[in-house]
Amino acid sequence: MQQFINFLTGFFGTPAILIGIFCLVGCIIQHKSVAKTITSVVKTIIGFLIIAGGATLVAGAIGKFSTTFELLFNRSGWIASNDNIPGLLLSNGSLAWIATTGSIILIVGMILNLLLVKISNLKYVYLTGHSAWYFSVMIASVFQITGFNNEPQMWEIIILGSLLVSIWLTVSPYLTKRHMNIITNGQNLAIAHTGSIGYVTAGFVGELVNKIKRGNVRSTESIRFPKGLNFLRNTNVSISLTMLILFMVIYFTCWGVRGFDAMVNAGILADTDSPIVQGILQAFTFAAGVEVILIGVRTFLSELMPAFKGISERLIPGSTPSVDCPITFTFAPNAVTIGFLSSMAAGFMMLGINVAVSSTLSPTLTWSAIILPSIIPHFFTGATAGVFGNVKGGILGAILGAFVNGIIITLVPYIFVGLGYHQWAGNVIWGDADFIVGVAPGLMLTYIGKWSVYVLIITLWVLIPFVSLIKFAIKWKKDSSFRTNYLKTKEVTKNQYKLLKQQLNQRRIELKANKQTIKQTKDKTVKDDLYKKRDLINEKYEKILSGEQQEIKQNTPINVLTGTVNTKKYKFVAVCGQGLGSSMIVELNVKKTLNFLNINADVTHTNLNSFDPNDNSVDAIIVGKDLATSINFKNKIVLDNLLNQKEISEKITEFLKNKQ
Repeated sequence: MQQFINFLTGFFGTPAILIGIFCLVGCIIQHKSVAKTITSVVKTIIGFLIIAGGATLVAGAIGKFSTTFELLFNRSGWIASNDNIPGLLLSNGSLAWIATTGSIILIVGMILNLLLVKISNLKYVYLTGHSAWYFSVMIASVFQITGFNNEPQMWEIIILGSLLVSIWLTVSPYLTKRHMNIITNGQNLAIAHTGSIGYVTAGFVGELVNKIKRGNVRSTESIRFPKGLNFLRNTNVSISLTMLILFMVIYFTCWGVRGFDAMVNAGILADTDSPIVQGILQAFTFAAGVEVILIGVRTFLSELMPAFKGISERLIPGSTPSVDCPITFTFAPNAVTIGFLSSMAAGFMMLGINVAVSSTLSPTLTWSAIILPSIIPHFFTGATAGVFGNVKGGILGAILGAFVNGIIITLVPYIFVGLGYHQWAGNVIWGDADFIVGVAPGLMLTYIGKWSVYVLIITLWVLIPFVSLIKFAIKWKKDSSFRTNYLKTKEVTKNQYKLLKQQLNQRRIELKANKQTIKQTKDKTVKDDLYKKRDLINEKYEKILSGEQQEIKQNTPINVLTGTVNTKKYKFVAVCGQGLGSSMIVELNVKKTLNFLNINADVTHTNLNSFDPNDNSVDAIIVGKDLATSINFKNKIVLDNLLNQKEISEKITEFLKNKQ
């Protein structure tokens, strides 16, 4: 009996297995084939285990860094690194349930996001999975620290966390839409990233600059700017350089000030170690750990995000896709570089202020912590803030908007450290602007009680559809064109549901007929052909249900471009900076185009660092124009707008015609 209890505890208490079960349920709901269901579940479980493995590398390196920093300054030094924290929780047996809770919050929160989109006028579907995951784990972590401090309260955290996360997944893209309309020239896009507060603030700073200068502003794109910093788009390179500088400065200074013996006694070095060699080694170990973690995140999310995108497109017509922040980079490449440099400058300014304040406080106080600037958050959030500031404020707007962003993303981790909102080993902390959202319910749990958080979150969640309903009633009464458009949209949605039901029924009929024929057939060759036909039936309807294909086609190998039988299978790779957000969406849109053309092709996505330019099996890579010069590959399909389906279709079609 005890062994059975141990099995249940171990099986359902293991984060990777529990999330694998959720993935299994999702595959069943999507009517995936057995083979694809097994693949998705296995990849999800492996992804989680990879994350934990990478976190072990990071924890070892950051532990040495933290000890050295504290030995040198008698203060704790912290680095903002959202990517690492879920893995650090997973790698700690007593804290792994927090990461599991955050992962369940992610799934439930995204479902509730779709529900809010459906029943309110905030039509924003959050499609940046890694940002949503980090935000969800942050909420779970804060709730655990401030009020729900043991595993039996896990489901309370899930309920409240999912409601809060779904609110922010719906509201934060809405906040960016006003400026995104100007940036994209009216295209139906919004930003889904944990830096949205910084971006919106930068946008308003740009508007203030425009007002002060009475519209006499000059766009960042009117100047020539050196492209020598493009290598920083490679996250592995930028992380390595950042940590190499930090480790070498701290190790070398500690060696000179405290001495070799003190470093040995603190467990930083062994008797036979060189401080310089160990500094270099630990810096690259940290970078390697982050890369491993990102591989795990990509593996995990690549099975989750396509399902949500397909569901939203099929069942919520007219919704606005909200995607990762690099989608803005192609619209103002110069603003990207200016924004990064300005945000980084603010980070160093805040470091000086931080050190001055810390020197007046006791080392035992959490508020004496020092936040060290990190290239990754300053690059991605600073660059995006630069684009937002530039759209109205030009060069000065980009500089000041990104500078304010740099101040924000230094203050947020300082607040988290000061309040003690961390429970993992290693001095890494949440860093993006939107994480400040987790502080208010945390303080309420600490100083008021659980009931206040329940009231706040449930009230906010209900208010969104309630306010939408009031606005709808007023508009319905006053605007006849609105009534006409609403009825048309409602009819489209009704037809979508009807079509979906017909497709599911047709799939069931075809599979049933195929199964009966297999039973009645004794010839092995014929049976093998029938099994292949069954796989084709499943594949055909999976494309329909996932939104990759808009209508049912016959299983024919005819190439639409040439009218001939397909004889070649192409391979395309979508590439972006981290391989987590925009490249995943591009992959799905490319698949739509290829399915429409009936082209046989494998399409994948990856990050800049992982792509092998010597891979001759790849026919072409698909990148935004901001990365066009960062990859040395012969066949590049360069997009001005990563999410413009028309542009993707035209350029893919042109490429394929030239290859015929």
